Amino acid sequence: DSIIDTLWYGRIIRTIDTGILSDGRFKVYGLIGPQLFLYPLGGYQMDIASLGYAHNLWLDVLYAVGTYGFFPLVAYTLLTFSTLGRMIASKKIDAGIKVLVTSIFIGFILNFSVEPILEGVPYIYFLFCLINGATYQYLIVRQKGITVDNLNHDI
Repeated sequence: DSIIDTLWYGRIIRTIDTGILSDGRFKVYGLIGPQLFLYPLGGYQMDIASLGYAHNLWLDVLYAVGTYGFFPLVAYTLLTFSTLGRMIASKKIDAGIKVLVTSIFIGFILNFSVEPILEGVPYIYFLFCLINGATYQYLIVRQKGITVDNLNHDI
């Protein structure tokens, strides 16, 4: 009974009844494209179906600060996928690590796709950047064959 009384449960049931594509978050996607270069400086001027946020990390940045913030964010996201792809392709990294890191990245990307991250919970994005940097460095260390045993411990 306590679960049925929650707002979350009510929202899930409404979404199932009306269909997921009728959610306002998905309607925003079709509205943003034609306005991409109409408001290049953002400033919350776009029509996003009377929602306060686009509920998508990249579209929220486009809505708030325009193309000057949007394109670097997209570029960073692509670099992140590049790091992840290189890690998955590496023969020097255990499969368990690959599964773990890939799962974490998928979780972040899914969360970024449905919530206003930078204005709502920016720490999630900062953690994503930290994990991406750690993954990149781990990839470099493993490809060079550096281990704790062969580090130079001269202090």
